[in-house]
Order: sequence, then structure tokens, then C-alpha cells
Amino acid sequence: MREGFRGPVYCTSATAELTRILLLDSAKLQEEEAAYAQKKGYSKHEKPEPLYRVEDVEKTLPLLQPYPFQQAVDIGPGAKITFYQAGHILGAASIKLVVRGEQQEKKIVFSGDLGRFHDPVLYPPAWCLRRHPVFRGHVWQSPRP
Repeated sequence: MREGFRGPVYCTSATAELTRILLLDSAKLQEEEAAYAQKKGYSKHEKPEPLYRVEDVEKTLPLLQPYPFQQAVDIGPGAKITFYQAGHILGAASIKLVVRGEQQEKKIVFSGDLGRFHDPVLYPPAWCLRRHPVFRGHVWQSPRP
């Protein structure tokens, strides 16, 4: 944001909600820590600065574009993403990117930490895999049938 990024930030609906809370809190803590480091003189910088400030977060939040799981989203000419539940934490997603060129179509699946089998709130990643065979062979498979 500080260096000029103004593009959309695509995310799941839950991620957008959590991002607001977490980034505002984190920015406040960073501002406090920078002020404390300057007061106590333990920073190697003459005037310690936080990585980002609350005002940076407030400028960033309007860029968030939340989408539900399993909805294809156009992100540019010939490119779509779809979020699938990863079951790790609220909002966590594996992302399928489909790019269509003149001659062919490419699919790429990104995943981070994948979640739990017996969570009372979240669907496990196996739920997605059983219903969306595009992931088979690309993402972690459940050891259970």
C-alpha cells in the first residue's frame, strides 16, 4: 500500500472479516513498539518506525474483495480463481487458478496448511476433495475413505 499498490485483494468472506481485526490490532501494536523502542533507545534506528500503521490498514481494507467458497471469480482477462475450504482456520482456502490462453487452459491449485477431520465448526479438506475431483492428485488426500 505504501509503495503504491491499489489493486484488488481477493479473499474469502471470513478472511476479510478476520483481516480487519488482525491488521488493525497488529498495526497498533507495531506503532506502540516503535514508540517504546525509541523511548528506551534499543533500536538500531535513530527513529524506529513500524512496518505499517493504522492509517495504512485503513487505506488497505477497501481493497479487500471477499467472495464465498466455491464461486468462480474473474480476476482478469482469461483468469479465474475459486476458493475451496481448507479446514485449517476460519476463511482458510485452497485456491484453484484457471488461466485460458489462445491455445490451452492451465489449472493450478495452491494450498497452505490443510485442516482437521473432526472440527466442530470447520469442514475438513476431505469434504472438498470428495466433492471436487479437480483436487485429486493435486492436494493432500484424506487417509480415510
